Amino acid sequence: MHTIAFIFKKKKGMSLAEFHYHYAVIHGAFGAALPGLVEYTHYPVRPVSDADAHMHDEATQGFEGLSIYSFFDEEHAKAAWNSVQNKALQEDTLRFIDLESMITLPLVKRTVL
Repeated sequence: MHTIAFIFKKKKGMSLAEFHYHYAVIHGAFGAALPGLVEYTHYPVRPVSDADAHMHDEATQGFEGLSIYSFFDEEHAKAAWNSVQNKALQEDTLRFIDLESMITLPLVKRTVL
């Protein structure tokens, strides 16, 4: 499995409601169209609560979303990122994500429970 995560902030000037709508309804469809994708998950960032261990309000540093893409393997990931579908995904990304602050994490999934 080849997995990559992106944690990001909304573009300046966009409301949080506009961001969440775009992320869920519009961007999700572009991401789901990538070839070779096994799993694609959105994690909109919610407000910190008393039920969150080791957290404080500043911990999220203004990040609004986390997306995780998993492909069959590295070859499928390369093909997806070089696909026509990714061109559309990247064009949409520029509409609502602040790329300057985005963090990209290559991941290895280790299921514990």
